Amino acid sequence: MSGSPLTYAQELLDELERWSPGRIRGPRSVLAAAHRVTGPVDIAVLHTALGDVVARHGALRTVVVADGAARYQQVRAPEPVTLTVTDLHPDDPPQGFVASVGRLEHPIDEVPRLWAYLGRYSERDAVLVLVAHRVAVDEWSLPVLARDLVAAYTHRIRGLGPLDVAVMQYVDIADDDHSAQWQARIRRLVPYWRDRLRGVTELGLPVSPAGTRRRSETSGQPPTEGTATATFAVDENLWRCVAGAARRRRTTPFTLLLTAFVAEFFADTDGTAMVPVLTAGRTPAERDTVGCLFNMLSMRLDLSDRPDGEELLRRVDATCREAYVNDIPLMPVLRETPELATALTSRDRMLPFFQYVPPPPLRPLVDEPAVGLTPLDAVPLTMPLLPTALLWRLVGAGPVTGHVGYDPMLVDASWVAERVDGYLRRLDRLAGDR
Repeated sequence: MSGSPLTYAQELLDELERWSPGRIRGPRSVLAAAHRVTGPVDIAVLHTALGDVVARHGALRTVVVADGAARYQQVRAPEPVTLTVTDLHPDDPPQGFVASVGRLEHPIDEVPRLWAYLGRYSERDAVLVLVAHRVAVDEWSLPVLARDLVAAYTHRIRGLGPLDVAVMQYVDIADDDHSAQWQARIRRLVPYWRDRLRGVTELGLPVSPAGTRRRSETSGQPPTEGTATATFAVDENLWRCVAGAARRRRTTPFTLLLTAFVAEFFADTDGTAMVPVLTAGRTPAERDTVGCLFNMLSMRLDLSDRPDGEELLRRVDATCREAYVNDIPLMPVLRETPELATALTSRDRMLPFFQYVPPPPLRPLVDEPAVGLTPLDAVPLTMPLLPTALLWRLVGAGPVTGHVGYDPMLVDASWVAERVDGYLRRLDRLAGDR
């Protein structure tokens, strides 16, 4: 049996599945994107265009196979995408259709790992939900899929043939991961991360009081898998102020968003704090790549003397810059620092995760598209890839939607609500005068 080596991200997915079986390879381990469709839709052409997208992105048809102790990736030949069409009543809310799709299961052994659900109000008005398995996509991938589907549909309508398939693929990224240059960088930087992660098991926050009580009540029982969610908004006015404040301070909106998070969650910390930050894990050459390429950077913050305001922002900014300069895949770090895995999976203390997902800087592939896809903010947060007690996720760029995914057995809903209120107040202060 032959194939290409795994990317580090694929190896990480295997590791996460070992930590929490079913989290990665389960039938509900999917990501979905909902869109309002404008313009006439030819179902046959849409089906063909979906096949063009699958042909363009090998990750949607990649399987991992075992050869003894070794594991490889193999790219299957393109096959038709399952497209399910449902007629909707004009009074049916889009959210109801999206929610019905969200309750479906999508087995991981089905290839291609892309499913499409079209709810039609009329010939010119519909809702399209694209669902893909998490071994094949990440949050960055979803806008890429939508853009490419619009382009593929437009090409087919105009008789231009399929899309160009010359984009970075999983196998290309695997080659880069295992190149001599990248391996030398990893060897050089693993000691840096080993030092940064020293004592990480003591840096987590205690779970909320109600969570401690529930954990005690269920002692001896197997842990339950489930994620509760809370949603909030950073409105357009506040976002404009955040962006302006970032420009004036010569930093980024991400840094302000993270600083408010650190201020809220570690207000009582006088010493060291650790915040795992999920990143897109992409280089500029991989912006058009569909796949699960996420990475994690462990931000170790010096909070001695309890800095606030500008001083805290300065420290967070410096920590972010240093972490990104020393960025390497998480998997080699886990191998050399096993205590990080212990800290990430602990049910006694939690490392609150932070993630900001801005719109990716994608270049349109066609002029005057034949169909329009407008994103709908109607897809619930799925179980986090990492078995964390809390993931603080911000999506968009004015307005920004916040999703807090948390383990209800460890974290209390009222405690989360207090953190959301406090976070928005701190972000408002950081943004400055309006």
